[in-house]
Amino acid sequence: MNIENLKAKFPNYKITDASNRTSDEIIKISSICSSNKNIIVVIERNAKNNDYFKLIESIENLQNGKTKYIIINEDNYYYNSLLSNSFILHVKNKLDGLNDCPICFEQCNDKYLFCSQCGCICCLSCFSKCESKKCAICRCTKFTTFGFTL
Repeated sequence: MNIENLKAKFPNYKITDASNRTSDEIIKISSICSSNKNIIVVIERNAKNNDYFKLIESIENLQNGKTKYIIINEDNYYYNSLLSNSFILHVKNKLDGLNDCPICFEQCNDKYLFCSQCGCICCLSCFSKCESKKCAICRCTKFTTFGFTL
């Protein structure tokens, strides 16, 4: 994980890597993070923090062992199996308040898909109605689920 890359993408935030912390330490860090919107906590799964990842997977009803990265900002948790550019762009869009589906213009907060190329969010309702299954912004056909599994 390249923290310097994340600092470049999020210049107005303090980036903290909590990957080498225990579950109890991460819980304390996340409580501090919840009171300060300018902090982003990044956690990469490993043996030391595996219990924390299991807890989040249980709470969020995710497949066990699939989540490799968690990003925390305030009370928001973003998780994925890759720390890809599209995932980072997706988190940046969410933190910048770009939560609206470009098709119905409604906010997507819980379960949605995001474009694997540009990070644009699409609500489940619009995606299921869309015949082309292409991003409304960049026309990419690859999407990543957030908050649920297909």
